[in-house]
Amino acid sequence: MDKLNDIAWLRRLAAVACAAICLLAPGTGTAGGGVHFSGSVVSATGILPPALAAFADCEDGRPRIVGRVESGRYAIDLPAGFGCRLVVGDWDWDAAPLAVDDAGSAVAPAILVYPNKLPEPALARELIDMGQRDQALRDKWDPAHPGFAAHAQDEDGARQRRLADIIAAKGWPGISMVGWDAAGAAWRIAQHAPPERLAAWLPLMREAGTRHEILPAHLAMSTDRVLALHEKRRQRYGTAYRVRPDGLREPFPVEDPAQLDQRRLGVGLPPYTAPPAGCERYAETLNTMAGVDQALRRKMNDQDADGAAWQRLGAAIAIVDRENTRRLQTYVARCGWPARALYGRSAAHDAWLLAQHSPDLAFKKQALALIEKAARARGQPFDTDSAYLADRIAAAEKRPQRFGTQMRMPTPDHPCRFEFLPMDDRERVEARRRALHMEPLEAYRMTMLKSAQCPVETSAAPAATPAN
Repeated sequence: MDKLNDIAWLRRLAAVACAAICLLAPGTGTAGGGVHFSGSVVSATGILPPALAAFADCEDGRPRIVGRVESGRYAIDLPAGFGCRLVVGDWDWDAAPLAVDDAGSAVAPAILVYPNKLPEPALARELIDMGQRDQALRDKWDPAHPGFAAHAQDEDGARQRRLADIIAAKGWPGISMVGWDAAGAAWRIAQHAPPERLAAWLPLMREAGTRHEILPAHLAMSTDRVLALHEKRRQRYGTAYRVRPDGLREPFPVEDPAQLDQRRLGVGLPPYTAPPAGCERYAETLNTMAGVDQALRRKMNDQDADGAAWQRLGAAIAIVDRENTRRLQTYVARCGWPARALYGRSAAHDAWLLAQHSPDLAFKKQALALIEKAARARGQPFDTDSAYLADRIAAAEKRPQRFGTQMRMPTPDHPCRFEFLPMDDRERVEARRRALHMEPLEAYRMTMLKSAQCPVETSAAPAATPAN
């Protein structure tokens, strides 16, 4: 559910708040039964608006659950054992959506509401753009690529210097100053800073936390990063990880492990989860499978498209893709989709790559749903991995693609003809690509031509094939 739809629902509910929402008995959602989930509502101005609405969308597929806000508290019945997204607000007031991992164990936090006419709208737009660029860099993370580390350091450094200027001029950019999404972007940029710079900002973040101007989970993750990497002390929430010599990830040492889950629940984090038995080498196995996938495809690119070697490699790739799909399905059933916090960013990307090349359309759809769920849990937007997989699925189903990532492959008779498969309206596709910091369609086609060693200046391939 996107933000515009959330606002539409809040406006509809708020318009009839006293006539409808206030008639609901405490703890009675519209779904019938569940766990009573209730916490305080705090106003950034010190004055609560008279009519606030509350609703939640949950993973169990039930209809949207409607709660109520009364006397400075929200109350709603949520299903136990399922993740939910809780939203509070009204026509003129907004709040950060609350991710509830499991209402049966979660601690209901205070929710800050603030006027949606922000005092710093231009700064909010700038921070959101900075945050999108930060995420786009990490979606393409490839430390093995020559020069990538230096490029990433330069990009991150520029954003961090700009954030330092903003903080010096206006203080920590809190939720009521720039909105929850821009405040989240500011936190992500800070979180990716060197530990010593993050340590200098942490007191400001803690002060913002006393006013509910930063999400408790964000503050917890920054605290862990400073404790583990800067102060060389035990972390408190188990969110900071390191890579062992054997390539596996493990959390830095944690203080008082017996109370770890209690501390995590108190800041809105789910209970700590170690890799399940049999999943310890999940990331290593994915890396090996992805390595074979890519090695075969690179070798195939070096062969003539009409040669016998090319055909033999094509048959071998088909066999490997089927076997990789079978193994990935087995791992997903046993271990779940590889969470970045447990297995690392590379493992999540390797799993996407294998799903992208899977011949099993139903599994592609399952993988896309799991990738999108993981992104929502991190509070992050649709990423480039999701865009490529969504387009691959659309192409398989003869539907227009939304991001323009899929092309009709060249043939031996036309080795340099790269044509886009049918897509949505070109302007909308270009806009979606810009939002994900993907290159324009024509630049993308030029990249494909260059990778195939084609003379780009003489290519006459059409730029796109519009969908009807």
